[in-house]
Amino acid sequence: MKKNGWLTPLDLSSEDQLLLYSACDSAYLDFAISLIRSLEIFSPGNVFLLHLVNPNEEDINRINNLNNLLKHTKLSVSCEYTDLTKLSDDERRTYYACARLSVEGGVRFP
Repeated sequence: MKKNGWLTPLDLSSEDQLLLYSACDSAYLDFAISLIRSLEIFSPGNVFLLHLVNPNEEDINRINNLNNLLKHTKLSVSCEYTDLTKLSDDERRTYYACARLSVEGGVRFP
């Protein structure tokens, strides 16, 4: 059974010009955080939507701390909890490569 939700809902305005999207799990969260921090420094004023697959409490705390540090980047975070234990390594890699945003309520675009 799959469960989805927003940690930080996406709310785009008509002034937002660029939306970047990435999906990851705990193993790749460091890379996502580096990407978001890079956006903050080198391309300020844009929106980043991060989709977390099976995040733990530490992951959520790290993202909340990052969000509190951002001054120029709008960070929105969606989460999904799903059982991937029956998938092979290849199937799991494919799942992460194809992670889709399917949060109840959808994404609101101006």
